Amino acid sequence: MALPLKKTIAIAIITIAAILAALLTLGVRQTQLARSQAEITAQAEQTLFQFSIIREHLHELLLAGQYDKLAGVAVEFEQLHTNLAQLLNRKEVAEEYRLGFMNSLDLPGTILLMRKIAENTAGAEGIRQLNGEMRALNERLLLFDRMLANSAKTRLIGFQNIVIGMLAVLLSVLVGLLVWLRRRMVVPLAQIGAGATKALEQSGPLAPLPAGCREIEHLAGALAELFQQRQEMETAAKECHRMAVTMQRASQTMARANDRHQLFREVCRALLHNPEYCLVWIGEPDEDGKGIQPAAADGSTTMSRKECESCLTVLLTEAEEKGEERNPALLAMHRRQPVVVRDILAGIPRGLLKDTPLADRDAACIALPIAWHGRLHGVISIYALSGERFAERELAQLEVLATALGCAAATLTAQETGGGGDASRLAMLGEIATGVAHEISDLSNGMINYAQALADEAAEGSAQADMLGHIITAGEHVSAMVSTLVFYGEAGQPEEYRPLLDVLRDAVMLGGYHLRKAGVQITVNVPEELPALPINAHQIQQVFMEIFHHARRALNLRYPGRHENKRFRIEAQMSHDNEQELLRLAFTDHGLGTESRHLDQVVEPHEVGGIEEGLNRCREVVARHGGTMTVSSVPGESTTIVLEFPVP
Repeated sequence: MALPLKKTIAIAIITIAAILAALLTLGVRQTQLARSQAEITAQAEQTLFQFSIIREHLHELLLAGQYDKLAGVAVEFEQLHTNLAQLLNRKEVAEEYRLGFMNSLDLPGTILLMRKIAENTAGAEGIRQLNGEMRALNERLLLFDRMLANSAKTRLIGFQNIVIGMLAVLLSVLVGLLVWLRRRMVVPLAQIGAGATKALEQSGPLAPLPAGCREIEHLAGALAELFQQRQEMETAAKECHRMAVTMQRASQTMARANDRHQLFREVCRALLHNPEYCLVWIGEPDEDGKGIQPAAADGSTTMSRKECESCLTVLLTEAEEKGEERNPALLAMHRRQPVVVRDILAGIPRGLLKDTPLADRDAACIALPIAWHGRLHGVISIYALSGERFAERELAQLEVLATALGCAAATLTAQETGGGGDASRLAMLGEIATGVAHEISDLSNGMINYAQALADEAAEGSAQADMLGHIITAGEHVSAMVSTLVFYGEAGQPEEYRPLLDVLRDAVMLGGYHLRKAGVQITVNVPEELPALPINAHQIQQVFMEIFHHARRALNLRYPGRHENKRFRIEAQMSHDNEQELLRLAFTDHGLGTESRHLDQVVEPHEVGGIEEGLNRCREVVARHGGTMTVSSVPGESTTIVLEFPVP
C-alpha cells in the first residue's frame, strides 16, 4: 500500500529522532558509568592510603613501646571503618563483594585489641595478634581495591559492548530507513526524470514506474497522462497534416480534370496519399437508380491493379449477398448522407482477400454521396486499415471533399453535354476552392493549436522548440492566407468595407505568389501611418488583381524567364489636389510599356467567370469610390498605374 508523502517523511523523521535519542541516552549512561568508576577507584585508593598511614603510625608506636598512644590509633581505625562502610554501601559494589569483604574483616575486634594493648592487658601475644591482623587487613584491602577496579572496568566494558551492539542495530535501522526512502522516493523520482527524458527524446509514452509513496505515484500518473495527451496531440497534428495534404491533392486534381472519368480516377488516387486509406472507389447510379456500378477504383499504394480489382469484386459481391444494410455505398446513395461501417469485413472469409492489406486486419468503410444542387453524381467509398477511423472531424472534412467533387462532376457534366462552358467551370471551381479553403483553415488552426501545446512543453532553446516555432509560424501564414482567400472567394458580400491598405496587403498576399513564381521581384512601400480609408473590399480587390495580372503579363512578354530587371513596385503615399488630401497608390512594372496614344484604350481583357474585364472596368470601379485612375508609360521601359482616393 502506498503511503502519503507526509506520512513517509514523518516516519523517517521520527525514526531518525529516536535513533538520535537512543545514541544520546547511551552516551549519557556511559558518561555516568565512567564517572562512577572514577569515584569508586578514588575512594578505594583514598581508603587504602588512609590504612597505609594508620599502619605506619601503629608500627612506629609499637617499635617505640608507646602503647599508651594506641588509643588514638584506635580512633583513626574507627574513621577507617566508617569510610569502608560508606564504600561498601555504594550501589556500584556488587553484593557478593560486599558480603565477602565484610565477613573476612573484624575491624571492631582489631580496635578492641588496640585498646587492650594501650591498657597493658593484652601482653606480647596481643601485639603479635595485632601485627597479624594488620598484615591480613592490608592484603584484603589491596585485594578489595583490585576487585573494585576490575568490577567497575568489567561493567564499563560490558556497557561499551552493549553500546557497540546498539550502535550496530541503530546503524542498520538507519541504513534500512535510507534504503526504504530511496526505494519509495529517490528511485521513483529518478526514474520519472529518466523516463520523461526518454519519452521526450523518442516522442513516446512514459514507461511504467515502480511503486512509491502516494504523491509520487500521483505525480507519475499525472506525467503519464500528460505524455499520453502529448502523444495524442502529436498524432492528431500528424493526422491534420495528412488530411491537409490529401485535401490539397484532391482539390488540385479537380482543377486539372478534363472529364468525369479522369476526375473520379485521379481523386481516388489522390486520397490514397493518406497512408491510412488502402482502397478508394467511386460508383455511379445505374439506369434504374436502384443499384450502383463502379466507375473508378484505386488501391495502388497498397496493392497491384489486379489485386485491387479482385479485392473490390469480393467486397461488392459480399455486400450484394448480405443486403442493403451491409452495403454502405447503396445506403449512402439512397439516404443521401454519409454511411460509416466499422466492421466492414465481418463475415467475409479472409482467404478471399489473400495477399491484400485487408487479409489480416480490421477495416472500416465510409461511403459519401457525390451530389450537387440535389443531383446525385455518384458515391465515393473509402476503406481504412483501422476500425476506429472516420471520427467526427475526419467525416466533416470528407463531406466537404464529396461536395466539392459533386460540384466538379456537375461542371464537367455540363461541359460534356454542352450546357456550361468555361464560365460555369470557373464559377464551380471558385466554389470548390472556397470550400476546400475552409477545411484547410480548420486544419491549419488545428496544427497551430497542437504545435503550440507541444511548444509549451518543450525546453526553451531546444531543437524541438525551434522546429515547433517554425511550424507555428508557417501555420499562421497558411491560416492568414486561407482566411483571406475565403473572404474574397465567398460570394454575396458586395457591401463588405475594409481599410484600403489592408485590402492592398491582402492582394499582395494572394496575387504575389503568381508574380514571384514568374520570377518577378516585388517591392512594397506602404507606410503604417497612412490613414485607414474604408472601401468596398471585394470590388477594389478585383481592381488590384487586374493590375497584378496586367503587370505579370507585361513583364513576361519582355522577360520570358528570370531577369534582374523583372521588377514590380508598389508605393503608397499622401498627396494633395486643390487642398484635397488624396491617398495615392502607384503600381510600376518594368515591362514593355505602351505608347501614349494607346493609353486610353488599354483594355487587354482576360476572362474571370466568363465576363471580360480590363483596366477600363477598373477605372469605373475606382470612380465609383470617388477616385481616379491614370496610366503613364515609357515605351519599352515601364508602365505606372496610379490610383488616387480622396481622404475625408
